Amino acid sequence: MDENGSNVDARYGQRPHRTFLWIGLGAGVMAVLVVLTGGWLMLRWIDDGMTGVHVSEDKNSARRLAQGLGLELRPGDRIVYGEYQSSFPDSGSYLVVETRTPADRDRLLTTSAMGCGPESRTPGSQHRSRDDHGPGESATLIGCHSAVSGAGVLSAEYDPADGTSGTRIYIQASQM
Repeated sequence: MDENGSNVDARYGQRPHRTFLWIGLGAGVMAVLVVLTGGWLMLRWIDDGMTGVHVSEDKNSARRLAQGLGLELRPGDRIVYGEYQSSFPDSGSYLVVETRTPADRDRLLTTSAMGCGPESRTPGSQHRSRDDHGPGESATLIGCHSAVSGAGVLSAEYDPADGTSGTRIYIQASQM
């Protein structure tokens, strides 16, 4: 109160408690905007991290995933290329494996419980090009598949006429 008994601040022409009220209200609105914006950005970051597909050339991770789905590699089987695709909830891997002989190839496919034959290929299916570590299109390409109940699918392709006597196998493993 001033000497006239008024509650008005002579310098600003208004009551002092209203000034603090407006400052507090402004700060509160700013805090809410910061929290909402930060929360929205965090949710997008988490969602992108969980639903996005992240691909890396990683032979060990690719091998572990494929072995978890039933791939049986033995000493002498050489991984030429490995690619691991992490995504939630279904990760996958792609391997290019070379065996020493066609008999070793057949053993790998049999022990991995994959059934093979020209009829196993899906007509018109897309295959990786040779530039992308794949077999490319070929009339002699043979497909092999093994569904692992509840865990995923293991599939392979090889070409007996590709110049390696079919000892190079292209393996795709997909979790489900």
